[in-house]
Amino acid sequence: MKIFLILALFLAGCNTIDYRNPPPDDYPKDVRVVVHRPGPFKFLGVRECDGTIGGCTLMDFCAKVCNIYLQFDWKIIEDHEREHCRGLDHPRETHMRDAWEYYKLMDGPAFCALRRVEPSR
Repeated sequence: MKIFLILALFLAGCNTIDYRNPPPDDYPKDVRVVVHRPGPFKFLGVRECDGTIGGCTLMDFCAKVCNIYLQFDWKIIEDHEREHCRGLDHPRETHMRDAWEYYKLMDGPAFCALRRVEPSR
């Protein structure tokens, strides 16, 4: 079973990080990493991780927190997801870079301040 899952990750293309394309110079370096280990079945309930195998990374630039969700508690997967927290992507992808650019486009700190406002009743 473990061999099958490693093979599935490899075939899915999620096994590599593109070190040739570093994150933008202003990408935050002082983020806190929080690792969640929900296990294989509860992982499927993490809506933002739909369609992923092994693990996924969700960056919250407002809180400066990088949440890693692991389907399997394997060091190789956690190390891979930690690279995403540093702003690195898979080859031919720009998800982390795009998320940072969108955050800046939304005037990051001002956007975060709006997010903290309680809705009026």
